[in-house]
Amino acid sequence: MRKKKWKFAHAALLLSAITGFVNAQSANEVWVKQAASTGEDIGNCITVDNSGDIIITGRYANSFKFENVELQSQGVKDVFIAKMDSNGTLKWLNYGSGPGEDRPYGVTTDAFGNSILVGAIDKEMEISGTK
Repeated sequence: MRKKKWKFAHAALLLSAITGFVNAQSANEVWVKQAASTGEDIGNCITVDNSGDIIITGRYANSFKFENVELQSQGVKDVFIAKMDSNGTLKWLNYGSGPGEDRPYGVTTDAFGNSILVGAIDKEMEISGTK
């Protein structure tokens, strides 16, 4: 279990570094977010949009909790995408689930602030979330 937390904590620390760089904060102003599942969880990609909001994507198995939102995997592994403001406050959390193993490969944003997720799905996927 320690190994899983380290993987996501590593992504969370990277989020902190990106946020500090984007907002030109001093080294003393750092925040860290933690999320974990009861199975495998991996943070795959991070990007920052034109507003300074942070978008992170990854995958999880079984039960996954990010702040006060808990997700249940419907397949082997499911995909999540979350948006936080520059202070680390969760704005929304969406997820894709299907009967197989789904994989996120990248995330970016367009000029209108839309998040674009690239990945692969096994069979089919249903998108749900808080947005």
